[in-house]
Amino acid sequence: MAKMMTTGAGGGQPDTAGGMQLTLAEVLATRISHDIAGALGTLAGSLELARDDAVMHDEALQLAHETANGLKNRLRLFRMAWGGGEATSGEELSEIVTNIPTPRRIHISLDGIKDSTAFNASQTQVLLNVLMLGVEALAGEGTVRAVRQGDCMRITLEGPNASWPAGFEAFLSSKDVAMRAAISQGPRPLLGPLTALIAHQTGIRLALSEGPRDQGAPVMVMPLH
Repeated sequence: MAKMMTTGAGGGQPDTAGGMQLTLAEVLATRISHDIAGALGTLAGSLELARDDAVMHDEALQLAHETANGLKNRLRLFRMAWGGGEATSGEELSEIVTNIPTPRRIHISLDGIKDSTAFNASQTQVLLNVLMLGVEALAGEGTVRAVRQGDCMRITLEGPNASWPAGFEAFLSSKDVAMRAAISQGPRPLLGPLTALIAHQTGIRLALSEGPRDQGAPVMVMPLH
């Protein structure tokens, strides 16, 4: 029988200390700034080129327009993932997921989700964080696959180096452990503890299902009830 590690009341007590919450906000702000810095640099550079080079003016403006649209969509993703979700359909979720930064050799598959599938705001928020975490957990190559089975979502990592982050089981078990990891590890590994914190906050009991070792990384299970 598969072994399940879940979020829930059995973990540490919620830590509501203002100082820890402020530090978490600072770490998240740093993470967002890092994620959009490249696009902002491209936007600024293309606008300067459009101003200073008559030959490249039209091409530079087109690049600026595309970059600005990309930033708008990326910020919408961050708002839905970290600022509170919105109810979505499977079709709307697929559109939002295209804004998750993915290396060239990584793919996100939502083929197992019907366009008509309805997700409430909390489910959308948690699922977006799980998918973003999955991209990081693939270590540069593979597929994050989300499939609906009955009343739950199953998210699998398929790749040669796929592995959920170290300590993730503990984050799912204890909100206190997740909070302390989020503020101590810095912005780069933030998604692991942050995903667990959002699951705790929304009451969605994420679980890792351990199967045979030759099946690779455990399957993430997310209930939809």
